[in-house]
Amino acid sequence: MIELIILFIIAGILVKTADDLADETGEFALGIVIGAVYGLIFAFLMTESMVAATVLSGLILGNVLAKKFDSTPHMVALATIIIAVMFYGNFSTVPWAMGVFLAAAFADEKLHDAITKGKRAATNKFAAFIGENRLLAEFAGIMVAVALWEPLYFAAVLFTDLGYHMAAFASKKARE
Repeated sequence: MIELIILFIIAGILVKTADDLADETGEFALGIVIGAVYGLIFAFLMTESMVAATVLSGLILGNVLAKKFDSTPHMVALATIIIAVMFYGNFSTVPWAMGVFLAAAFADEKLHDAITKGKRAATNKFAAFIGENRLLAEFAGIMVAVALWEPLYFAAVLFTDLGYHMAAFASKKARE
């Protein structure tokens, strides 16, 4: 299980790095390579673990529906995931749980945009904290982990987000 956790962290770091390269630096070539690499890591995780397949496919689809796959590196990652999963096969999910993660990821992105992009102020500090940090997927992970008695559902979300936030912190520090 430790190797899965390490891969979730690495994938989260690469997702944010690809995002920053596309959005802030314009280094598309490196962003495309990083997108392909994180796509391969996601595909590997999704074909090795039903838990990872359930969590990641739900999170990916939620972000696609929220229109967050909005750059070439993310599109390359998505194409890489689809092709690699088709090549490797062995992909199965828990459909209802995947739907929970899809809904949580979609709501996370919409709430985050509403709060951080000034479209709507949070009604209280708790809602602002949830929206700014995109924590609905973590809550979904806890609910699914308890319902299925499998803590990896929560760990998958937690450690992917941990990697993402580590990269965001490093990127912010590098810009200062």
